[in-house]
Amino acid sequence: MVLLIIGILMGMAVLSIVPRSLDKEVREELSQLKIRMDLARHEAVIAAQEWGIRFAAAGYEFVQLDEEKQWQPVVEAERMWQPYHLPEGWQAELQVEGMVWNRPFQPEDPPHVVLAADGSVTPFSWEVKVLASRAERVRYRLLAGLTGRVRIEPVTQP
Repeated sequence: MVLLIIGILMGMAVLSIVPRSLDKEVREELSQLKIRMDLARHEAVIAAQEWGIRFAAAGYEFVQLDEEKQWQPVVEAERMWQPYHLPEGWQAELQVEGMVWNRPFQPEDPPHVVLAADGSVTPFSWEVKVLASRAERVRYRLLAGLTGRVRIEPVTQP
């Protein structure tokens, strides 16, 4: 009887750990984007050069405005500026000025979000969701305001 109770408790403990680790993983991914945004915004201010972010349902990429006023992918050797793709099974949806964007970005597309040389940012919301099983979803949203203040919050389940 004691072994049965211990087995049940261990099973419950394992089941409760799995969603938390996925939950933590989603928060960490959004935290990494927040850090990249902060760095890009500071670079934009220091260099007086606008940066932008193109979002898609499966990732994002940073771009810079060149001398000919064309948006180009960031050509830094650092890995953090390379296009980022979400893990398999994750989806994202961008909202900017009431419009929803969730299609793949094209190289000729302008950025959805601009990190201006004056430090301002296009206000937006980027929601990332993961279907972990039929019964549960992990959803978080990264919100950015005009002043560049960025926060991450959980999305309540409907």
